[in-house]
Amino acid sequence: MKVAIHRILCLLPALLAVGALVCSPFAVGSALADKRSSIFDWSNSSEGPTAFGYMIAYSYRDKIVYFTPIISQRAPETSFNDEEYVFQTSTVLKLERAFQKKLEQEYKIRSADFTFNARVVYKTERIALNRFFRESNDFRIKAFKLVEVSDFRP
Repeated sequence: MKVAIHRILCLLPALLAVGALVCSPFAVGSALADKRSSIFDWSNSSEGPTAFGYMIAYSYRDKIVYFTPIISQRAPETSFNDEEYVFQTSTVLKLERAFQKKLEQEYKIRSADFTFNARVVYKTERIALNRFFRESNDFRIKAFKLVEVSDFRP
């Protein structure tokens, strides 16, 4: 199993380059599925560019990471840099709190042991996936358990 995962991880840059990867970051086994099927657009606005991202919560004490599939939302026109939009801190905090509440209720976590982050301002899906894979690989190397929260709806 570890060899298969290592081989898939070695192929990730090539899959990302051709846009063949699905949005659910750890659905690597079904990496050639319909690209748009798992993106959840939680914004109510129809104005502004689309931003992509994911939610993540991790605990160094428990050695576990909870994450969402890639989500999309409308963003303001203002850019932070070539990869990110400027996003309201209050919106990011609301997303993080909603994710924290879901994990507390459904996964019975102790939120004091976790760090919650909404990584939701990337300009393209590919950038969001690249960032997610880099971050998740760091956790894999440290032997964290990875758990997808696919039904998270802010």
